[in-house]
This record gives sequence, structure tokens and C-alpha cells, in this order.
Amino acid sequence: MLILLMVGPLRSQYVFGEKEVAFFVLGGATHAQYDEYNKVLQNNGFAELNTWSPSAGFEGVIPIHRVFVKLGLSGSSQEHLAGDDEYTRWKITNAGVSVGYDLLKGEKISIVPFVGLGGQFEKLRLNGSGQMENPDGTTYDYEVDGEYSVRGVAGQVGVGSYYQIQLKPERLALLLGVQAQYYRSVESTVKKSYTGGSAWLASLDYSEVSVDGVLSISALVGLSF
Repeated sequence: MLILLMVGPLRSQYVFGEKEVAFFVLGGATHAQYDEYNKVLQNNGFAELNTWSPSAGFEGVIPIHRVFVKLGLSGSSQEHLAGDDEYTRWKITNAGVSVGYDLLKGEKISIVPFVGLGGQFEKLRLNGSGQMENPDGTTYDYEVDGEYSVRGVAGQVGVGSYYQIQLKPERLALLLGVQAQYYRSVESTVKKSYTGGSAWLASLDYSEVSVDGVLSISALVGLSF
């Protein structure tokens, strides 16, 4: 989900008037390569992450003539169970500010490429139990509840297209749109926290693993006033 925001009376020169306010709801799908994560998960008996997962978010847009200033928040998550005990939950959130430019002057349709900067937050939670083998060949039971998170600065680039349907009263309009945006972390910090299974944790070494980039494709529905 995503929300677009603008303030003031409606102007029909463009799809978004210069002093207009619009609210959008957005839903779609997120694509990312989890190869490095999946190597560690597979080696430790956990289910691997899927490259595609559902996404949702909010966004606000402030128009200045044909320039758009966008404030956005979007996220995606997925959960997996391997066998009866190994549980994996993944969440990623992107938030940022971007600037776009309306390539069209029409009253009904706009096409807006944009670039921006923000934050990318990844969180992987693991819960499991099983057996580990000691160097001498003996085995022991373990139980672990762990969380691995990455926080970083991310660049953003994308393009959106919006279509306006005028409603009554005339200062209201229905807005439909599609949007594709790509986030890529440029600098990040890692945080780990675990309870239990200390010997098992040595094999769970992510070495500051992070997804290289995230592609989000979404559909938007909203109102402007």
C-alpha cells in the first residue's frame, strides 16, 4: 500500500494540481536476490527465502509546478516453516524522500520518473531446535531464538504513471496509477541478538550479509482534493 499527499484547492492543468492534495493506497510485489542469506539458512536447516513477496506502503507527494516531492514508506515480509521446528520470518522496510518530474502536460495522465534517498531496514528472525555434532562426533540438542537486522542508507530510482477521473464535487478526483521503484543500500550497520544455542551460532555467520537491491512494483488507487 502507498499514500500520495498534496494540499490546497484543485487545479486541472495537470493530473496533480499545483496546490492539490491526493491520498493513495498501494499494493504490489517486491523482488530481491537472497542468495547470501539462503546459503546460511540452507546450511543450518532453515527454509530459504523467496525472491518475490507481497508488499504494501504509504507515500505522500507535494507538487511544485511539474516537480513532485515524494515522501514514501513501503515494506514486504514472508514467513516459512521447514519441518516441524525451523521457523524463518523475513521483513524489509524502505523509507525515503524522492524528487520527480512530470513529463506530460495533460490533465488526465502523467508520467513521473524520480530519484531519491532514504533508509533500508532488513530483519531476519529464526526460531528452531534440533541436533548439532561436536568435533569429537558426539551430538547434542539445541534450541535457538535469533534475530539478525541490517539498517542502511539506500538510494532510490523509479517511475510512476497516474490517471485522473474527475468526480463530483469537481474538487474531488479519483486517481489510478502504477509504479516501479528500485532501492539499493549504499551503507549499512548490522545488529544480532540471540538466546540459546550458543555453540550453534558459530555456524550462523552472515558476515554482514544484505540484499543488494530491492525492486517494488505496485498499483495505486487514491483520491485528490
